[in-house]
Formats: sequence, structure tokens, C-alpha cells
Amino acid sequence: MTLDIALTLLIILGALILFATEKLRVDVVAMLVLITVGVLGLVPGEDLFSGFSNSAVVTVWAVYMVSGGLFKTGVADAMGRGILRVAGNSEVGLIAIIMITVGVISAFMNNVGAVAMLLPAVVGISRRTNIPVSKMLIPLAFASLLGGKMTLIGTPANMLATGILGERGLETFGFFEFTPMGAVVLTTGVVYMVLIGRRLLPVREGARGKEDIDRISDYVTEVRVTPESQLNGKTLFESRLGQKYDLTVLAVQRENGDQPGLHRDTQIQSGDLLIIESSASALMDAHKSLGLTIEVDYKLDIDSLEPGDVQVIEATLAPNSHIAELTLREVRFRDRYGFTILAISRRGRVITERLRDVPLAFGDA
Repeated sequence: MTLDIALTLLIILGALILFATEKLRVDVVAMLVLITVGVLGLVPGEDLFSGFSNSAVVTVWAVYMVSGGLFKTGVADAMGRGILRVAGNSEVGLIAIIMITVGVISAFMNNVGAVAMLLPAVVGISRRTNIPVSKMLIPLAFASLLGGKMTLIGTPANMLATGILGERGLETFGFFEFTPMGAVVLTTGVVYMVLIGRRLLPVREGARGKEDIDRISDYVTEVRVTPESQLNGKTLFESRLGQKYDLTVLAVQRENGDQPGLHRDTQIQSGDLLIIESSASALMDAHKSLGLTIEVDYKLDIDSLEPGDVQVIEATLAPNSHIAELTLREVRFRDRYGFTILAISRRGRVITERLRDVPLAFGDA
């Protein structure tokens, strides 16, 4: 018995270390623990996988499925618009509405899923209202934990507790039996955060909005295609401006003022004015090799853009996006969707070079 206890403690310690260091995925660590206790004989073979049939575990799986379904439907955008309509631009109102919203959602789905679903909307609200994103994300996280205590399926702990009661022949908890106390806890948390907590929250802001545009402008230039240029008559795909020279064409303007749409078959003609994004070194290399004339400095100005003209928008990559961890080259982003990426903002750092080879990550703007 002493040896069994020692081995069990050793396995627990090893699992905690792996969880903390994140050297392996959480599910891999869990399976390793299961296999280890089986190989060492600490758990009988017939009982090794019996936990997967436990009603609490099945319920947790079901909650994750519901969470995934709600997230995939794009509910976050609608919620973001609704939050702004109700709370306006008030920091107090936004914090209160965000906390109540995520608290109610997390009562019926996994806490992490509730936060992930609202995260893009909250980040977008922060940008539109100029309120530091940290002052919204921390209340969002806290409220998801508080709201998860309001129902039977709100958190795995509630389901495990009622499962243990059932196994011992005792009366189990009802679905809403947690709600009265959970509602008091959530309400107390919201009131505290609105009156006191928000004043203690740190201010964390990355580069965003106009600052991002100004930094991108440093890499945007106008070049004229000369009659001698080897680009004459070639399509954008044939020109290999991106692959070979790291130039991103943002717009093409003909000498008569026409502005053709951007796609791989757009043909470049003599006299065309190309608005491109590139580093200074890449621009100089292309200038010498391709026969391009650099025009006067061009400054990207959002305010001057009108409907029907080139438009600049900002989008944030959501959790579980199918293009996460892929590069723009692998996704064939412009060919498929008709958008040209100006820059990627990641944790306050603006990436402007070799964008087609940068693996995309959750949270990228």
C-alpha cells in the first residue's frame, strides 16, 4: 500500500509539472496518466476507462459541443453590436453589460467557450470606444467564472458533485438549484468591478487604430509603370511581385483614372500607377529590376477613402478559425476572398514584411 501511495503521488507530481510547463498538450498528459496507472496496476484494467461512461463526463462533453455550436454560428458579432447599443461608450456601462452577458452565457456553456465567443466582440468594442482592452478583458474573464456557478452545467465541478451524490444513492442537485447563490455571487462581482475593481485594473494597450495606419503608411508608395518596364502586359499573377520582390499591390490606377479590381488576372499596362506596400529595400530592388518610377510620397489616409474606392478595414482572427496556423500563401487569401493584407498587428507589434509567409494566430488583427 505504501508503494502504491508513493507511485500515485509521483504520477500526480509528474502530471502537474507537465501541465505547468505545457511541454505536452493537456489531453496527451491526461492519457499518459491513465495509461501509466493501468500499466503499474494502480487501477484494475476493467476500471481503467470506466470514467468515460460517467454521466458527469458525458455531460461535460455535451456542454463543449453546445459551446462549439454557439461559437461557430457567429453569435459574437451580434452580441458585440447589442452590447454597444445598450451600454453606449460608457466604460461603467460596458463593463457591467459585458460581465452580465458573459455571466449568463457561461451559466449554460463552458466558461472558456463563453470567453472565447465574446473575446473578438470585446476587443472590437475596445477599439471603437478607445477604452483600454485590459479594462474589459479582465472583467470578462472574472464574470465567466462567477456566472459558471449558476447552473448544474455551468462548470464541471457542479456536474462532478451531483454525479458523486448520485453514485452514493443520495438526492442529486437540480439544474437551477445553484442559481440563487450563483446570482448573488455574480451580482456582487459586477457591483464590485463597476465601483472599485475597474479603478485597480491595469492599462494594457497595443498599437491600434490610427496608430497602426500611420505605421503602415511608412511602407506604402506609388510607382509608375514605364513603357520599358518588363511588367507591361503581364497579369498580377505573372508579375510575381509578391513572391519575388515582396511587393503587395493595394490598387491599380489607369492613366484615364479607371481603377480595375484586384485579382490574379488583372493586367498591368504602361502608364499604370501602382499603389504598393513594401519595405524600402524591396522597393529599391524592384525599382532597378522592373523599370518602375517612384512617384511622390504617398500617404495612406483612411478619411479620404469613399464607398467604391479602396477601403481599409480591420478584422480580428477568432478562436478556432480554419485559417489559424496557416500562412496567407497557403490560404490563397487574396485570390479566394478579394482582400489584400496591409499588416498584421500581433500583441502590439505591427508586422509589415513577408506577410504571405507569416503563420496566422488567434488574436491577430
